[in-house]
Amino acid sequence: MKTFSIIFSLIFLLSCNLNTTYSNRESDKREAEQITNKLYHYLEMQELEKAESLFSEQFFEVTDRETLNKIFAKTLEECGNLTNFTLEEWTTFIVKGTDSKSEYVLVYRITRDKKNTTERIGLIKEEDETIKIVSYHVNFDMLDE
Repeated sequence: MKTFSIIFSLIFLLSCNLNTTYSNRESDKREAEQITNKLYHYLEMQELEKAESLFSEQFFEVTDRETLNKIFAKTLEECGNLTNFTLEEWTTFIVKGTDSKSEYVLVYRITRDKKNTTERIGLIKEEDETIKIVSYHVNFDMLDE
């Protein structure tokens, strides 16, 4: 009976998930901003291949590289060059422990030559600890002339 109790206790301890969660920490926001700052620098300089390198392979499972480049080109054509960007909203959700994950969403107001845009960027921390973009949404008012 004692052996059974020890085995049961070991199985129970090994099956436990020990996680700590953090939401909206300033340090996590700054970590994600390093990637979005690079993205906007590359877009401003029109270094599209470098910008593309910031995107996760998960992104490209949904949107192929050609489509991403069309989004970049269409935004540039319709809205003009990026002149400034300001973070308007952000959320982070970090889980540390046996089921670790890190998710970030940053929303920017982008000042451009022709039309301003609002851009929502979702990011994750991948297994190799690099943060990559997994979603990228550009919104602009088509009626704004």
